[in-house]
Amino acid sequence: MLIYFVPCVLLVILMTIRKAKPSDAKQVHKIYFDPVVHKFMHYNKMGLREFRKKWKMIMAKCETYIFETKGRAVAFGWLDKFDGMRSHVIEISHIAVSPSEQGKGIGKKLFSFLLKKAKSKNAKRVQLIAEVDNKKAIAFYKKFGFVKEGRLRKSFKRTNGYVDQIVMSKLL
Repeated sequence: MLIYFVPCVLLVILMTIRKAKPSDAKQVHKIYFDPVVHKFMHYNKMGLREFRKKWKMIMAKCETYIFETKGRAVAFGWLDKFDGMRSHVIEISHIAVSPSEQGKGIGKKLFSFLLKKAKSKNAKRVQLIAEVDNKKAIAFYKKFGFVKEGRLRKSFKRTNGYVDQIVMSKLL
């Protein structure tokens, strides 16, 4: 009897989710203003210099996270915790995956991470807002148990007009 040994190469792709840093601004800017992604993002197109300032403000206000693979930011998202009588509410905001990395489970991993973070902060309600024509995102959020709660008419401005948004939430 002959036994053959076939050498195998184990590829390990390092993936991590970590707190964002000011130095992430350039890679986040590239993802944020990619035409595929930017259509559903909040801020108007801006240059990197202006975005660096905005990024610092966002990091000061929200818990911002980066999904990194091979030392490169490929996705981001942030949590915005309310205060006062709404301190039990956290909003997941601005979650985006680089178009070249979409379809690889990165969004699912990042979104799961953000939900766990919200739960660890004793959130009783997690909410988000999505444009009504962002069918892919709405279906994605539904898979995580989010439900539509209402419609914000003409609340999102695009170059060609206004778009309605929907509020979605999940109770923890």
